[in-house]
Amino acid sequence: MEVTRAVIKRDGLAGLMRGWKPRMLFHAPAAAICWSTYEASKSFFQKFNERKKTF
Repeated sequence: MEVTRAVIKRDGLAGLMRGWKPRMLFHAPAAAICWSTYEASKSFFQKFNERKKTF
């Protein structure tokens, strides 16, 4: 909390948000890739397990 207070005192509330845009530009595509890979893998393995049960 001490660091937060010091940033607000020196730079105001905008100081807390500094760097937010570059961070989001980096993390948003990474999260989209992660979730789409997860969903594709989940779908693949669900179909794989359903085919396996029918044999």
